[in-house]
Amino acid sequence: MARRPFVTDLTERTPPRDDWQQSAILSGFIATFCLTVVVTGAYLFADRVGDESGGTIGRWFYGLANNVSTERTTDSFFLALGINLAVGIALAVVYAGFIEPRLNGTGWFKGIVFSLIPWLLSVVVLFPILGIELFGAGADAGPLPALGSLVAHLVYGFVLGGFFGSRLEDWDGASEHDLHSARLSNRGSARGLAVGLPLGAGLGFLMMPLLENLAGAVAIVLAYTLLGGAFGLLVGSFMGMSHSAPADGQDD
Repeated sequence: MARRPFVTDLTERTPPRDDWQQSAILSGFIATFCLTVVVTGAYLFADRVGDESGGTIGRWFYGLANNVSTERTTDSFFLALGINLAVGIALAVVYAGFIEPRLNGTGWFKGIVFSLIPWLLSVVVLFPILGIELFGAGADAGPLPALGSLVAHLVYGFVLGGFFGSRLEDWDGASEHDLHSARLSNRGSARGLAVGLPLGAGLGFLMMPLLENLAGAVAIVLAYTLLGGAFGLLVGSFMGMSHSAPADGQDD
């Protein structure tokens, strides 16, 4: 029996529903949230265990946490956070609209395959722009910059592909009423996310003086931004579902 090709012709498959954009945005936010948690956790771990005068591994972790790219990111944290969220969501839209329809396999597998593209762009293009050279060779951290970036992007792809794929599968065999309810829920979630992110960042900025003894400014604003986005997503989803279905199967 002939094996199914890994990549199909674009004309053979199209996004399976008319509001895939909203699902892509939601999936992209969740995947970017997970990526941010991984990157932040890795930085905090490297900063704690790194030792400039220690052994090879200790010096690698020190270089991972203390290099020109981390200094630039810390100095422009708000800008870096905004760019990270925007890029993560934009990549999710590209994946959902152009890449996912051409790949075969499970959702998480397709997401992982896609994540290799932004990872390569990161280590080949972004790293030199940030001043740590190709694959992070200029960070004096051995293979850790490239390896850490790979792990973070694999997490992003796994979550993106798995979440987006599961949302698509929910549509199989659904009634028109269920389809309409899901559309409203997705639209409400996307709108809530768009409102919650900036509100969360603003609240985090206002809370910094009160929480400065518990965490640094970067961690406070990051936490409130992501929590604001998650809360907006949740509230928007419920508000969307609260709308009644229109008559005669018409959309809103």
